[in-house]
Amino acid sequence: MESPTDWEFPHSDIVHHVFGSIETLDLSPQDCIPIQWDLITRDGFQKLKELVLRFSWYSVDPPASFQLPSTLKCLDIHGSFDLSRLQSSSVERLDIEKLIKVDLAAWPNINRLSIPALTPKLYWPRSPLQNLSNIHLNATTHSYLDCATHFCRDLALYPDAIPRLQALSLYRSPEWDILFILLERYNFRMTANNERISRLTIGNAPLSLLKPLQDLCAGKFTERPSDYELSWIGNIDIIRDQSLPGCLRCHKLLLFCHEPPCSPSASDEPLYISGIFGHHVDEDDNIPKYPDNSQDVLLEWERREEAWEDLRRLSRLKSCRDVGQNRVVISDTSISYLAAEESTDA
Repeated sequence: MESPTDWEFPHSDIVHHVFGSIETLDLSPQDCIPIQWDLITRDGFQKLKELVLRFSWYSVDPPASFQLPSTLKCLDIHGSFDLSRLQSSSVERLDIEKLIKVDLAAWPNINRLSIPALTPKLYWPRSPLQNLSNIHLNATTHSYLDCATHFCRDLALYPDAIPRLQALSLYRSPEWDILFILLERYNFRMTANNERISRLTIGNAPLSLLKPLQDLCAGKFTERPSDYELSWIGNIDIIRDQSLPGCLRCHKLLLFCHEPPCSPSASDEPLYISGIFGHHVDEDDNIPKYPDNSQDVLLEWERREEAWEDLRRLSRLKSCRDVGQNRVVISDTSISYLAAEESTDA
């Protein structure tokens, strides 16, 4: 029996002759047959605009000489794949389900980028991505890594890397102090030809924060709580109070939560169970001092995140089952709600 990597598609020239004018192509390997790269070589489909690639364990890498069609505008990749082997100056929309690493310098003209939240290596190019206006950070697995906050922190530190971002969709809400700093820094830059983030899709948010967030999306200065008041450190006494309900994730986001502050039964899913039941965090635990300026709030975020991990010893649920069920879309003109499965395309 031939191995998948030995199998060759015998009639690629016939396919190109019959279907050479198609604009959309979805390649899904079947029966252990890997993707045949010669089918989608640069000169194979002269009008191809949208390509869907679905990789599996038996997929093989493209040859070093492979080039995507120059007419391609949308590329949708499913399955694990090292995207460093592909590049295109024509692709405008890049949607990735899973990946090992991606160097955005290889995709200079994308205007919409959708990537998984747990992308291990995302390399920003030295030159700004002038066309990138829409970013979706998607969750593919249940993870407690706060990738949404991490992404917002990095963008707040380097806003000129993506100078024309208008729509940002996050798989869940980031920490509020970081998000407000991001919007204020990004939307009030004094540089020519820059856009502002005018559409924001996040998880649930306290009602009191919706109007200030909308004002920032509209490019208006707004009154808001201080960075300290928006942080979990500013609310540490509430988090430690075991007489109050709530999972740790909701407490971190200043959201009301019905979950009782007691460990669930042993039969519950361990995904939601705190690591050490009944352990109370003492007042002298290593909670870092909250910075007194926004730059240090950004730079010292990892240190606070490490301290947050220690709080998981509290006898609370790590995350309630309602997290991620609803999302809020905040634009410069409106506020609306989506169910978790609804599309958030701008």
